[in-house]
Parts: sequence; structure tokens; C-alpha cells
Amino acid sequence: MNDTPLTENTNHLPTQPNNQHLSETLWTVPEVANYLRLTPETVRMMARQYKIPSIKVGKSYRFRIIDIESWLNAQITTASSIQKI
Repeated sequence: MNDTPLTENTNHLPTQPNNQHLSETLWTVPEVANYLRLTPETVRMMARQYKIPSIKVGKSYRFRIIDIESWLNAQITTASSIQKI
């Protein structure tokens, strides 16, 4: 007979190498389009052209909000460094 307790500590989730929880929500094209105030077609085109960080799942694109926010911050930095006063 096994003396292992029937209950185990389930307060932790497995993590990916970058320490992001596997349960992190992935956004769909329409959700990202709404967030960025773009059309879904534009978001798909940007993902296809590697202009926006995305994850390909089958034939669909998914997006992590942390990646979208980092990308947006980089766009702001780039734009303000180009702008001349």
C-alpha cells in the first residue's frame, strides 16, 4: 500500500521557462484589435508580417497582453526618439 497522502499541494502552477504561468490568458485577434482600435484584418496582417508579437496556434493567432504592452511601449519610445523639437 502507498503511504503517499491523497491530497497534494496545488497552490502552484507549472511555469514556462520565462516564468510566465501557463494559465496566462491569450487574447484573440478581435480582442487585440479592439484593444488597439484597429480592424481584425489589420492585426492579422501585422502578425503575419511579424510587426506585432504573436503566437501561431494552428491557423489562428494568439497574443499575450504582456507582449502587446511591451511592444506598445517600444513604439512610443521609438516614435519619441525620432520626433524633433
